[in-house]
Amino acid sequence: PSFVFLFLRNPLFDTINIKSLQRFYMMGETLSPSIVKSLKKSFSESRIFNAYGPTEATIITSMVEITEGIADKYPLLPVGYKMPHSEVWIDKENNESLYGEIC
Repeated sequence: PSFVFLFLRNPLFDTINIKSLQRFYMMGETLSPSIVKSLKKSFSESRIFNAYGPTEATIITSMVEITEGIADKYPLLPVGYKMPHSEVWIDKENNESLYGEIC
């Protein structure tokens, strides 16, 4: 998301100048609703997916398409549904976070 944020600062980063860019897959850090809204402004027909992997060795464990409705509704965007053949659980005991850690 922070990489895309840098591109969004360039006024030429839009559908008019980059017609073939139709999907954005975000992972590695928190995706904010403001980035989603900015992307939708520059690439109105694009699809934006938020993905999550609990460790550096995992590529994607869960994913969901982030629509404008989701971006408007949630201040913290969902990381999606688990991928087929994945096992996911929340570790609340060994984590300092209020919600626990996705494992």
